[in-house]
Amino acid sequence: MGGIFQIRPLFRIIRKATLRYYFPLLYIGERRREGGETIIRADAATSFRTRTNTSDKYAVMEVFFRKEYGDLKIGERDVILDIGANIGAFSVYCAQRASLGRVISYEALPANFGMLLKNAKLNGLPNIRARNLAVWDRSTRVRLPVGDSYTGVSIFRKEKRAVGVRTTTLEEIFRKERLSRVDVMKLDVEGAEYEIIAGAPAGLLERIRTIVLEYHDGLRPGKHRTEIEARLRGAGFAVRVKNRSLDNLVFDTGLIYATRPRAQQIKKRGFSRREPEAAGTK
Repeated sequence: MGGIFQIRPLFRIIRKATLRYYFPLLYIGERRREGGETIIRADAATSFRTRTNTSDKYAVMEVFFRKEYGDLKIGERDVILDIGANIGAFSVYCAQRASLGRVISYEALPANFGMLLKNAKLNGLPNIRARNLAVWDRSTRVRLPVGDSYTGVSIFRKEKRAVGVRTTTLEEIFRKERLSRVDVMKLDVEGAEYEIIAGAPAGLLERIRTIVLEYHDGLRPGKHRTEIEARLRGAGFAVRVKNRSLDNLVFDTGLIYATRPRAQQIKKRGFSRREPEAAGTK
Protein backbone atom coordinates (compact mmCIF):
# COMPACT_ATOMS: atom_id res chain seq x y z
CA MET A 1 0.00 0.00 0.00
CA GLY A 2 2.80 2.40 0.89
CA GLY A 3 4.37 1.96 -2.54
CA ILE A 4 1.18 3.10 -4.24
CA PHE A 5 0.98 6.28 -2.19
CA GLN A 6 4.64 7.03 -2.93
CA ILE A 7 3.98 7.08 -6.68
CA ARG A 8 0.83 9.24 -6.42
CA PRO A 9 2.83 12.45 -7.09
CA LEU A 10 4.09 10.88 -10.33
CA PHE A 11 0.52 10.15 -11.41
CA ARG A 12 -0.47 13.75 -10.65
CA ILE A 13 2.23 14.90 -13.10
CA ILE A 14 1.00 12.39 -15.69
CA ARG A 15 -2.57 13.58 -15.13
CA LYS A 16 -1.67 17.20 -15.88
CA ALA A 17 0.21 16.18 -19.02
CA THR A 18 -2.72 14.04 -20.16
CA LEU A 19 -5.22 16.85 -19.76
CA ARG A 20 -3.03 19.13 -21.85
CA TYR A 21 -1.58 16.89 -24.59
CA TYR A 22 -3.48 13.59 -24.87
CA PHE A 23 -6.89 14.77 -26.06
CA PRO A 24 -5.57 16.62 -29.16
CA LEU A 25 -3.81 13.39 -30.21
CA LEU A 26 -7.19 11.68 -30.54
CA TYR A 27 -7.97 13.94 -33.50
CA ILE A 28 -4.94 13.06 -35.63
CA GLY A 29 -6.27 12.08 -39.05
CA GLU A 30 -9.73 13.52 -38.44
CA ARG A 31 -10.99 16.12 -40.89
CA ARG A 32 -11.89 19.37 -39.19
CA ARG A 33 -15.22 20.81 -40.27
CA GLU A 34 -16.62 24.32 -40.19
CA GLY A 35 -16.44 25.89 -36.75
CA GLY A 36 -13.65 23.61 -35.56
CA GLU A 37 -16.00 20.64 -35.14
CA THR A 38 -15.49 17.05 -36.24
CA ILE A 39 -18.23 14.48 -36.75
CA ILE A 40 -17.19 11.06 -35.47
CA ARG A 41 -19.06 7.80 -35.80
CA ALA A 42 -19.60 5.85 -32.57
CA ASP A 43 -21.32 2.90 -34.24
CA ALA A 44 -23.37 2.15 -37.34
CA ALA A 45 -26.37 4.11 -36.01
CA THR A 46 -24.72 6.84 -33.93
CA SER A 47 -22.62 9.92 -34.71
CA PHE A 48 -21.42 12.85 -32.61
CA ARG A 49 -20.32 16.39 -33.22
CA THR A 50 -17.12 17.00 -31.25
CA ARG A 51 -14.87 20.01 -30.85
CA THR A 52 -11.47 19.31 -32.33
CA ASN A 53 -8.57 18.95 -29.87
CA THR A 54 -10.82 18.64 -26.82
CA SER A 55 -11.87 15.77 -24.57
CA ASP A 56 -15.18 15.44 -26.48
CA LYS A 57 -14.01 12.40 -28.41
CA TYR A 58 -12.77 10.76 -25.22
CA ALA A 59 -16.25 11.18 -23.71
CA VAL A 60 -17.72 9.28 -26.65
CA MET A 61 -15.04 6.60 -26.41
CA GLU A 62 -15.85 6.00 -22.73
CA VAL A 63 -19.47 5.19 -23.51
CA PHE A 64 -19.38 3.52 -26.92
CA PHE A 65 -15.92 1.96 -27.25
CA ARG A 66 -14.83 1.21 -23.71
CA LYS A 67 -18.46 0.52 -22.72
CA GLU A 68 -18.08 2.05 -19.27
CA TYR A 69 -21.83 1.77 -18.69
CA GLY A 70 -22.35 -1.57 -20.40
CA ASP A 71 -23.51 -3.17 -17.13
CA LEU A 72 -26.64 -1.01 -17.01
CA LYS A 73 -29.98 -2.56 -17.89
CA ILE A 74 -32.12 0.07 -19.65
CA GLY A 75 -35.74 -0.65 -20.59
CA GLU A 76 -37.56 1.00 -23.47
CA ARG A 77 -39.88 2.91 -21.12
CA ASP A 78 -37.28 3.88 -18.53
CA VAL A 79 -36.74 7.38 -17.19
CA ILE A 80 -33.06 8.32 -17.02
CA LEU A 81 -31.51 11.31 -15.26
CA ASP A 82 -28.11 12.28 -16.71
CA ILE A 83 -26.34 14.75 -14.43
CA GLY A 84 -23.14 16.09 -15.92
CA ALA A 85 -24.21 15.23 -19.46
CA ASN A 86 -21.27 16.97 -21.19
CA ILE A 87 -21.81 16.66 -24.99
CA GLY A 88 -24.45 13.95 -24.59
CA ALA A 89 -22.66 10.63 -25.10
CA PHE A 90 -24.44 8.87 -22.23
CA SER A 91 -27.73 10.67 -22.94
CA VAL A 92 -27.70 9.48 -26.54
CA TYR A 93 -26.76 5.93 -25.49
CA CYS A 94 -29.70 5.80 -23.07
CA ALA A 95 -32.22 7.56 -25.33
CA GLN A 96 -31.61 4.99 -28.07
CA ARG A 97 -32.52 2.21 -25.64
CA ALA A 98 -35.31 4.00 -23.73
CA SER A 99 -37.09 4.89 -26.97
CA LEU A 100 -40.49 5.18 -25.26
CA GLY A 101 -39.12 6.75 -22.09
CA ARG A 102 -37.32 9.98 -21.24
CA VAL A 103 -33.74 11.08 -20.75
CA ILE A 104 -33.46 14.30 -18.74
CA SER A 105 -29.98 15.75 -19.16
CA TYR A 106 -28.33 18.42 -16.99
CA GLU A 107 -25.17 20.15 -18.19
CA ALA A 108 -23.70 23.22 -16.53
CA LEU A 109 -21.31 24.63 -19.13
CA PRO A 110 -23.09 26.55 -21.93
CA ALA A 111 -20.58 25.42 -24.59
CA ASN A 112 -21.07 21.75 -23.66
CA PHE A 113 -24.82 22.26 -23.49
CA GLY A 114 -24.83 23.54 -27.07
CA MET A 115 -23.03 20.37 -28.20
CA LEU A 116 -25.52 18.25 -26.25
CA LEU A 117 -28.41 19.82 -28.17
CA LYS A 118 -26.62 19.29 -31.48
CA ASN A 119 -25.97 15.63 -30.74
CA ALA A 120 -29.55 14.94 -29.65
CA LYS A 121 -30.72 16.44 -32.95
CA LEU A 122 -28.01 14.72 -35.02
CA ASN A 123 -29.16 11.32 -33.76
CA GLY A 124 -32.88 12.08 -34.04
CA LEU A 125 -33.69 11.60 -30.36
CA PRO A 126 -36.71 13.71 -29.30
CA ASN A 127 -36.86 11.90 -25.94
CA ILE A 128 -33.80 13.81 -24.66
CA ARG A 129 -34.78 16.81 -22.54
CA ALA A 130 -31.79 19.10 -21.94
CA ARG A 131 -31.29 21.60 -19.09
CA ASN A 132 -28.47 24.14 -18.92
CA LEU A 133 -27.98 23.93 -15.14
CA ALA A 134 -25.37 22.65 -12.73
CA VAL A 135 -26.52 20.31 -9.96
CA TRP A 136 -25.34 20.95 -6.41
CA ASP A 137 -26.65 20.68 -2.85
CA ARG A 138 -28.22 24.15 -3.06
CA SER A 139 -29.73 26.52 -5.61
CA THR A 140 -27.39 29.42 -6.23
CA ARG A 141 -24.90 30.81 -8.74
CA VAL A 142 -21.29 29.61 -8.92
CA ARG A 143 -18.20 30.28 -11.02
CA LEU A 144 -16.97 27.23 -12.92
CA PRO A 145 -13.30 27.16 -14.02
CA VAL A 146 -13.00 26.33 -17.74
CA GLY A 147 -10.00 24.62 -19.37
CA ASP A 148 -8.88 24.66 -23.00
CA SER A 149 -8.97 20.97 -23.98
CA TYR A 150 -10.64 19.17 -21.07
CA THR A 151 -14.37 19.96 -21.13
CA GLY A 152 -15.33 18.20 -17.90
CA VAL A 153 -15.55 21.35 -15.79
CA SER A 154 -15.18 21.31 -12.02
CA ILE A 155 -15.55 23.97 -9.36
CA PHE A 156 -12.62 22.30 -7.62
CA ARG A 157 -10.08 22.78 -10.44
CA LYS A 158 -7.99 25.86 -11.05
CA GLU A 159 -8.11 27.36 -14.55
CA LYS A 160 -7.31 30.73 -16.07
CA ARG A 161 -10.92 31.58 -16.84
CA ALA A 162 -14.36 30.82 -15.43
CA VAL A 163 -18.03 31.16 -16.34
CA GLY A 164 -21.01 31.85 -14.11
CA VAL A 165 -23.71 29.15 -13.98
CA ARG A 166 -26.92 28.54 -12.07
CA THR A 167 -27.30 25.48 -9.86
CA THR A 168 -30.23 23.33 -8.83
CA THR A 169 -30.70 20.36 -6.51
CA LEU A 170 -31.96 16.80 -6.89
CA GLU A 171 -35.01 17.71 -4.84
CA GLU A 172 -35.87 20.59 -7.19
CA ILE A 173 -35.29 18.38 -10.24
CA PHE A 174 -37.74 15.74 -9.01
CA ARG A 175 -40.34 18.40 -8.22
CA LYS A 176 -40.02 20.45 -11.42
CA GLU A 177 -39.80 17.43 -13.71
CA ARG A 178 -42.68 15.78 -11.82
CA LEU A 179 -40.72 12.59 -11.34
CA SER A 180 -42.37 9.85 -9.32
CA ARG A 181 -39.31 7.68 -9.87
CA VAL A 182 -36.09 7.43 -11.86
CA ASP A 183 -34.89 4.13 -13.28
CA VAL A 184 -31.26 5.17 -13.81
CA MET A 185 -29.44 8.23 -12.49
CA LYS A 186 -25.91 8.85 -13.76
CA LEU A 187 -23.62 11.36 -12.05
CA ASP A 188 -20.38 12.64 -13.54
CA VAL A 189 -19.90 16.00 -11.89
CA GLU A 190 -16.14 16.24 -11.33
CA GLY A 191 -16.06 16.18 -7.53
CA ALA A 192 -19.52 17.57 -6.70
CA GLU A 193 -20.92 14.04 -6.27
CA TYR A 194 -20.17 14.19 -2.53
CA GLU A 195 -22.48 17.15 -1.87
CA ILE A 196 -25.20 15.95 -4.23
CA ILE A 197 -25.51 12.51 -2.63
CA ALA A 198 -25.09 13.81 0.92
CA GLY A 199 -27.72 16.51 0.34
CA ALA A 200 -30.36 14.23 -1.19
CA PRO A 201 -33.22 13.38 1.21
CA ALA A 202 -33.56 9.69 2.03
CA GLY A 203 -37.10 9.64 0.68
CA LEU A 204 -35.88 10.94 -2.67
CA LEU A 205 -33.13 8.32 -2.98
CA GLU A 206 -35.77 5.65 -2.36
CA ARG A 207 -37.38 6.68 -5.67
CA ILE A 208 -34.26 5.84 -7.69
CA ARG A 209 -33.70 2.27 -8.87
CA THR A 210 -30.06 2.47 -10.02
CA ILE A 211 -27.32 5.07 -9.53
CA VAL A 212 -24.03 4.99 -11.40
CA LEU A 213 -21.58 7.74 -10.55
CA GLU A 214 -18.00 8.58 -11.30
CA TYR A 215 -16.11 9.42 -8.13
CA HIS A 216 -13.16 11.84 -8.17
CA ASP A 217 -11.04 11.26 -5.08
CA GLY A 218 -8.07 13.20 -6.46
CA LEU A 219 -9.96 16.49 -6.66
CA ARG A 220 -10.98 16.72 -3.02
CA PRO A 221 -8.34 16.46 -0.28
CA GLY A 222 -9.89 14.58 2.63
CA LYS A 223 -12.74 13.23 0.50
CA HIS A 224 -12.99 9.54 -0.39
CA ARG A 225 -15.50 7.42 -2.23
CA THR A 226 -16.24 5.43 0.94
CA GLU A 227 -18.36 8.40 2.13
CA ILE A 228 -20.62 7.97 -0.87
CA GLU A 229 -20.68 4.18 -0.56
CA ALA A 230 -21.78 4.42 3.08
CA ARG A 231 -24.53 6.94 2.27
CA LEU A 232 -25.91 4.79 -0.53
CA ARG A 233 -25.80 1.59 1.49
CA GLY A 234 -27.61 3.41 4.29
CA ALA A 235 -30.30 4.34 1.75
CA GLY A 236 -30.86 0.66 0.89
CA PHE A 237 -28.69 0.24 -2.21
CA ALA A 238 -26.41 -2.68 -2.96
CA VAL A 239 -23.11 -0.99 -3.85
CA ARG A 240 -20.09 -2.10 -5.85
CA VAL A 241 -17.05 -0.19 -7.11
CA LYS A 242 -15.70 -0.57 -10.62
CA ASN A 243 -12.15 0.75 -10.77
CA ARG A 244 -10.69 1.31 -14.19
CA SER A 245 -7.08 0.23 -13.58
CA LEU A 246 -4.84 2.88 -15.20
CA ASP A 247 -7.55 5.54 -15.12
CA ASN A 248 -8.05 4.90 -11.42
CA LEU A 249 -4.36 5.37 -10.68
CA VAL A 250 -3.77 8.37 -12.94
CA PHE A 251 -7.01 10.27 -12.39
CA ASP A 252 -8.11 8.89 -8.99
CA THR A 253 -11.48 8.04 -10.49
CA GLY A 254 -13.74 5.04 -10.88
CA LEU A 255 -17.41 4.12 -11.02
CA ILE A 256 -19.78 3.36 -8.17
CA TYR A 257 -22.80 1.23 -9.08
CA ALA A 258 -25.69 1.38 -6.60
CA THR A 259 -28.74 -0.80 -7.32
CA ARG A 260 -31.80 -1.51 -5.25
CA PRO A 261 -32.46 -5.19 -4.54
CA ARG A 262 -35.39 -6.38 -6.63
CA ALA A 263 -37.65 -6.67 -3.59
CA GLN A 264 -37.18 -2.96 -2.84
CA GLN A 265 -37.73 -1.65 -6.35
CA ILE A 266 -40.77 0.56 -6.72
CA LYS A 267 -43.54 -1.03 -8.79
CA LYS A 268 -44.09 0.55 -12.18
CA ARG A 269 -47.87 0.71 -11.95
CA GLY A 270 -49.15 4.11 -10.89
CA PHE A 271 -46.06 5.85 -12.21
CA SER A 272 -47.13 8.85 -14.28
CA ARG A 273 -45.23 9.10 -17.55
CA ARG A 274 -45.60 11.92 -20.01
CA GLU A 275 -45.10 11.50 -23.71
CA PRO A 276 -41.56 12.21 -24.95
CA GLU A 277 -41.16 15.75 -26.25
CA ALA A 278 -38.79 17.29 -28.74
CA ALA A 279 -35.17 17.63 -27.72
CA GLY A 280 -34.63 21.05 -26.22
CA THR A 281 -34.73 23.14 -23.12
CA LYS A 282 -38.44 23.49 -22.46
